[in-house]
Amino acid sequence: MDKSIGNFSKTSISDLNKINAIISMTNAGNFTVNDNLCVAVTESDNVTYESNDEVINLQCTDMNVLCNPPEALSPVDLKLCFSFGLSVLLIACLYALFNNNCYELLPNLQETSEEKDNVYDFSSTKGIKICSHNVNRLEHKLDEIKYNLMFSENPPDIYCCCETFLDINTQDNFIQIPGFILNRKDRLLRGGGGLVAYFSEKVTFNRKAEFEINDIETMWFEIKPVHKKSFLLCSVYRPPNSLINWIEEFEKEITTAINHNSDIILVGDFNIDFLKPNKQPQKWLSLLETYNLNQIIQEATRVTPDSSTLIDHVYVTNKDLILESHVAKFSISDHYPVCLTRKEKNSTYIKKDIHTTISYRNFKNFNEANFLSDLAIAPFDKIEHESHPNTCIQMWYDIFNAVLDKHAPIVTKRVKRDRQPEWFNNEIAYARKMRENIKLEMWSEFKFWRNRTKHIIDESKRNFYSKMVKDSKASKDLWKCIHSLNPSQQEKPYELLNEDGIKTNNVRDICNVFNKFFTSCVENLRTDRCMSKNNDYAKLNNFVQKKFTKSEQVKFSIPPVTINGLFNEMIKLDINKSTGSDNIGPKILKLSAPFITSSLTYIFNRIIDTSTFPCVLKNARVTPVFKAGEKFMATNYRPISVLPVLSKLLEKHVSKHLFDYLKRLDLLHPAQSGFRQEQETAYQCPYQIIDKWIQDMNDGNINLAVLWILRKLLM
Repeated sequence: MDKSIGNFSKTSISDLNKINAIISMTNAGNFTVNDNLCVAVTESDNVTYESNDEVINLQCTDMNVLCNPPEALSPVDLKLCFSFGLSVLLIACLYALFNNNCYELLPNLQETSEEKDNVYDFSSTKGIKICSHNVNRLEHKLDEIKYNLMFSENPPDIYCCCETFLDINTQDNFIQIPGFILNRKDRLLRGGGGLVAYFSEKVTFNRKAEFEINDIETMWFEIKPVHKKSFLLCSVYRPPNSLINWIEEFEKEITTAINHNSDIILVGDFNIDFLKPNKQPQKWLSLLETYNLNQIIQEATRVTPDSSTLIDHVYVTNKDLILESHVAKFSISDHYPVCLTRKEKNSTYIKKDIHTTISYRNFKNFNEANFLSDLAIAPFDKIEHESHPNTCIQMWYDIFNAVLDKHAPIVTKRVKRDRQPEWFNNEIAYARKMRENIKLEMWSEFKFWRNRTKHIIDESKRNFYSKMVKDSKASKDLWKCIHSLNPSQQEKPYELLNEDGIKTNNVRDICNVFNKFFTSCVENLRTDRCMSKNNDYAKLNNFVQKKFTKSEQVKFSIPPVTINGLFNEMIKLDINKSTGSDNIGPKILKLSAPFITSSLTYIFNRIIDTSTFPCVLKNARVTPVFKAGEKFMATNYRPISVLPVLSKLLEKHVSKHLFDYLKRLDLLHPAQSGFRQEQETAYQCPYQIIDKWIQDMNDGNINLAVLWILRKLLM
């Protein structure tokens, strides 16, 4: 039966390994290329080249007997000895035969990446999709796992893997996958082993660490579908050298769990071969019968040239709720993944192809000259008839936005959450596809494609990041590259304790909890510490008074804003800075400076004169940043606030004059380095402290340090 394996392209052959791999994995049969070339794989010792004019037989090992092919392609029959060991020699013959005409026997990779792979073979049936896989060293396989979970069709909602070989030296941020919540349990006392579980952000769950016994490798979770009864999931790894008491210890966990919830699913590598009923421990079979645990995987999960075993299991207490279960032929290790879909009617919280809605200003048809022309005739002079800062700033926004919306309207667009990694290419997609088409019984061919895939991925990433570093024109570009290799920890909490002490994963509720906490935490801290609002500032007043002379004015007052001063600050705005809640970025303000400086100067001076800061300039985009402790506690986060650019302009004016005042009167200690120009804390303080410590040590003194952490200083 003819099979199409690719196109003959008129390019030089540069990589014999690609051709070698293509031929070496083929079974006996005919293979056509562009309907012109036919390659027949037979049990022959010779390579035979046939054309209309001549027939030439080539011994596989004879590299000297070569012939130029006809100038015009005609039907050709190449008979190749199909032996993996001799395939290199065969390809050398084929390469030499066709090299003079520069023909290349390579697959057509152009369309490879357009197909969306269903790596785990899940159907589109609604339900919670669970996958368990012995990956045998997670870090080596992480790139492929990440790609599969983020970009394949019907990916699992819960992905459990064992034998991760992780330890304390591997930080969470190195193995995180966007869109998934990471849970891990490393083997502490000796190498190997280890468990990791990835949960889709749309799945609500709790870790039930209280079920787990330290001596065995398990992770228990309670899965809580929306408006449905919860169930328990346990990820297990049982080492092959486990003693019989492992079953006894695991039974204790099951007993504890089943008293909490009788609906249980167990997944993992149990190293008990279910294809050999006579060799299964009787104690294990008794445990399954006692707790009504049914093993639903029927195919071999670990296949080698010498063996075929079913040691990766899925146990359930309620088979009626399982819609599908199977073994996915995905071969990044010598184990296949085991998969199941648990029935969840109307499970709207498990959504595929998740999209995010974003709003942004569309500058596609923006004309700078027309925009500035309209801005020049905008009625900003009306603002000077108002006196209250809140009214003035709101009127300014209305006038400015009317012009800006005309030329750069705010549009809403639905975008996918994640993008395919830039280093992923068609060659990787093709190698993955070839690897999955090889059965594990064909061990030599499988090893070739497994190693080939790993090599291509590593090479592609190395080339991509090398080029990224080489093309970096600024430190910002270089840090972007570094951060992509070392991603920051996932900050977004998937659930949070509300005021009633109940965990919630509702986005609006989480926002409300954070907003209330951040706006009240300082006042609550003052109340908790019984701090008096009427503090004694006598010592501070005495210190300040000593700095003044009789002729100097003690009182500090904010000077008025000048048009020239504000204009100079606006044209120095960094256009790469973030935009605040008013959706007016620094780039557009910098462009508009000649036409809006006068009106803003009037508004800022009204703010100073009335000591009233407008409410609209206080609104900030707040991002909670996790610090330490439990992630479901709001107290373990601190806010990062992005204010409107206009408020930063006024803030800079006040800050400049206040620092000039403090500096002129010498009110700041020389060692006080924070937020002072040319006196960065990171450089000044350590050097001064270290020099002092060294001097004390030389003098025979003992150094004692008191480290004071102001937890709520930035709240």
